[in-house]
Amino acid sequence: MAVEELIARLERDTERRIGELRAQAEREAAALKEQGARRREEIEQRGLQAFRAALSARLERDLAAARQRARAERLEALHAVIDRVLARAGELFAEVVGTEAWARDVARRTAEALRYVEGLEHEVAAAPLGVKVVARGGAVVIDETLGARLERETPRLKIVLARELRP
Repeated sequence: MAVEELIARLERDTERRIGELRAQAEREAAALKEQGARRREEIEQRGLQAFRAALSARLERDLAAARQRARAERLEALHAVIDRVLARAGELFAEVVGTEAWARDVARRTAEALRYVEGLEHEVAAAPLGVKVVARGGAVVIDETLGARLERETPRLKIVLARELRP
């Protein structure tokens, strides 16, 4: 009977040891599973962060490009309006030519231009849209025709109009 007891005891000890090993294996498996889940979550988070960063950078570039296009379109529209205003101003100036006020302005501008060529041989060329005074040899040229005056004033007028039309 001692052998049977010994075998029974060995079987119980073996069963207990197997149970302990199974429990330990289950704990280790659960720990590994948990560690794997954490690692997977970390990898997913890094991937998500990288994706978000790339997406954010692309969206910022797209937004900057859209803003630049909008500014360009706004400037093109502004220049178109300014060109229309200046064209209409030219038409309105043409209506002024021949009036008494126009004749006085041409006389005043002619007298002023003649001061610059005083003492020089010069020619005065009268035109329906103003006057042009040229010293012999072309050393001094004073063009007070409507077209020349408008051309000289165009850059300044564009600045003034752009300020007035700015939203």
